[in-house]
Amino acid sequence: MKQCLVLILAAFLFFVSSCSRIYHKSELHLQEQSFNRHLITFRTDGYYYTEIEEKRKDYSIPQDQPGHEYTGIGILRTVFYDDGYVNYGESLLRQNKQSGSLKQKIVDSLLTEWEKLRYPGWGYTNKKNAKVHIWDWGLYRQKGPVIELQYYSNHFGHYRLVTVAMSVLNDSTLLATHKYSPYVGMMPHIVDDSIDLIYKFRKYSPKPDSTNYLRYNIHKFGPKKK
Repeated sequence: MKQCLVLILAAFLFFVSSCSRIYHKSELHLQEQSFNRHLITFRTDGYYYTEIEEKRKDYSIPQDQPGHEYTGIGILRTVFYDDGYVNYGESLLRQNKQSGSLKQKIVDSLLTEWEKLRYPGWGYTNKKNAKVHIWDWGLYRQKGPVIELQYYSNHFGHYRLVTVAMSVLNDSTLLATHKYSPYVGMMPHIVDDSIDLIYKFRKYSPKPDSTNYLRYNIHKFGPKKK
């Protein structure tokens, strides 16, 4: 049964990857900037996470019953690597809203669960050719206290480039301040938002390496040469 599920997952990921499209390849301008590990002033021996609260609906409960709508706890995480690659996760692991020590227990359980799940597309190993392995992957560079990162977000099976600005508050705390993504056909809006999210460091070892589709195919990205 387990082997059957793995085969089904692999087939699904292959189908999604073969039909998907990657937008904004020429706008990955960080590809042109060399990465200098010595300029990085924050820790990279783990990952960063932030907690958010989001309105959710439990469709197993009738719409007119208590509990159908609730506020959930969400976790966003970002993994920086010493080679200039980054995995900026948009996926949320949600639980019912709690407070105090119980909330912290939920947050810790979500983080532990994510550490077990690793990254999207983990069940499909052809990271060189499978576009699903660009999901949440990108590049980052630091200049002074400012971090700029660009990553590819999944939207209905296609991938668009998202740019995020962060500030380094100290070696284990980051502040995300802005997010931008241009318009494309199947994604009918421009993301251009000021954000205010504190990311805290969590040590994680051994973390997965930075092998991904973008890394294998980086020569296909970046501004076009004149």
